[in-house]
Amino acid sequence: MLWSILAVSVLLAGDAPASQEKKARLHLDPAFSTWVQAKNTELPYRALARRFVLAGGRDVAAYDRGMAALESRFRTFLESSARTAAGENVALTPKQRAEQLQQFFFQRERFEANLDLTQVQNLFPDSILSRRQGYCLGLSVLLLDLCERVQLPLSLISAPRHTFVRIPGPPPVNLETTRGGEMHSDAWYTRRFALGAADTLHLLRGLTAREAAAHLVNNHGFALLEEGHLDAAKRDFEAALKLSATLVEASINLGVLLARQEKYADALPHFVRARRAWPHDPYVRMNQINTLTNLGRTREAAALLTALYRSHPQLSGVDKAVHELRSALHPVEDWDALQALVLAVNERRAEGGKAPGLAGTYYRDMQLRDAVRRRIDRDISFQWNWNAPAPGVPRDRFSIRWRGWLQVPAADEYTFFVTCSDGVRIWIDGRQVLDAWTRTRENFSQGSVQLLPGLHDLRIEYFESNGEAGIAMFLTAKKRKKHVSLPPLLFHPTQ
Repeated sequence: MLWSILAVSVLLAGDAPASQEKKARLHLDPAFSTWVQAKNTELPYRALARRFVLAGGRDVAAYDRGMAALESRFRTFLESSARTAAGENVALTPKQRAEQLQQFFFQRERFEANLDLTQVQNLFPDSILSRRQGYCLGLSVLLLDLCERVQLPLSLISAPRHTFVRIPGPPPVNLETTRGGEMHSDAWYTRRFALGAADTLHLLRGLTAREAAAHLVNNHGFALLEEGHLDAAKRDFEAALKLSATLVEASINLGVLLARQEKYADALPHFVRARRAWPHDPYVRMNQINTLTNLGRTREAAALLTALYRSHPQLSGVDKAVHELRSALHPVEDWDALQALVLAVNERRAEGGKAPGLAGTYYRDMQLRDAVRRRIDRDISFQWNWNAPAPGVPRDRFSIRWRGWLQVPAADEYTFFVTCSDGVRIWIDGRQVLDAWTRTRENFSQGSVQLLPGLHDLRIEYFESNGEAGIAMFLTAKKRKKHVSLPPLLFHPTQ
């Protein structure tokens, strides 16, 4: 399983100078978390940023100098803005304050987003200050430090795998650090992250400084995880959860780390816990599905994956998960789960278009190897006698493979009856339901299977040895106790 693509940090980040990065220690000093715990919630962002730089073994004196210079320029900018206003004592609205921050921080100072979460220089405030690049959490902490110095109220806000800043209202104004300071409403974030009503109770809210510190520690662990330093990353994730037990990102990352170590039973509770907090998040469900699959709990995994595929068919990695899980499911023991998964995939594929008939490939050998013709056949009912079935195909010693969908109208036990000369075999959703791959004349075969309503994968293979050739297929439904016309049920995807 490709666990690395499912680990999460706060989402949305040039390399730093080599000399600066060589000074930094690989592991985060655990004294940082101890210090945060002692401070609890009474923690200025200025002190938090400095301590985090120090915990990374970086040049905190250089950070102090850089921030003092940035603060001086910001104060000058604010004074200039006040003089150009209609009246110096007029209180600015939250939106006007946000516009000031946008103009100074992103336009004048040219801070910008760098979305590489694996590079710690996009997280540490000192590196962001010198390079003018970082991802959402690092940029947000730098802004919080700066605004605190000039007594401008600002809050850090959380969303799944993302943070941004908010100027309190009324009405409050959200400032998006990864989009050059764009201003967006809570409704915009709700749509962007597909948040449900329950999600908004604990997301899109202001974080305490302690919670912000937990995010910093978790993100540092994420970079270590991606570099393969698993022991150090595990310490960071566990420390982050001690600082904030509800930090979902840290739970997910700890689960991913354990899964990479093939400790799937230990990993699963972390994903279950994360899913309770983020029930609509597709990546949390994907992690849980992969873990269940590796534990051999394939039916549970299939149920979750079926629902996930219906809601997020374009999700990165979902097609691979479907393929791997289909291979892991037992075609008899897990039959209902397998069918449900196949039906979800075919339902989505059919949205791209479907047309009547099966796609037939005709071969000039009996082993389905040398294809010479392809066409759409609306029914599987042919009597070629001593003639060739199609141009370019010999009249003896040929084979055919038909593929497409069988659209089942209702749940029932269906029986396929086939007469042919010579051999035939049939698969439904990868399960072989008829096997009569023998050289006989006027062979009669049948196979039954319980099917759910919907579009099922159908594959039919036929070969003819010599003499008269032909094949006819019929279908019956047990509950309906009658023959079912086959041609109206046969389809193939057009895309």
